[in-house]
Amino acid sequence: MVDQLQTYNVNWDGSDSCKDRSSTTDKFRSSYDIAKCIRAVSESLLVGHFGKEIINELFCRYREKVASYATKEKTEYTNLVISMTKGGKVVPES
Repeated sequence: MVDQLQTYNVNWDGSDSCKDRSSTTDKFRSSYDIAKCIRAVSESLLVGHFGKEIINELFCRYREKVASYATKEKTEYTNLVISMTKGGKVVPES
């Protein structure tokens, strides 16, 4: 049973939202960190499908896309937190 449901936004790079992140250097550094994070999660799936030869070029292009997007838009994740409690019996669907 759902006890509590909450959403909140977090900057892509984890920086303080009050800090001025408008400089090109900050956007480049942030996009590099984001690309590394996404690469860590998805590289093994992509290598298995496309081969390891394209991975460096792929994530270099991805970083450029992220940097371009970050200069135009506010970059945030929306986190969803669900707190649950043990409830009554759950009847399986037939």
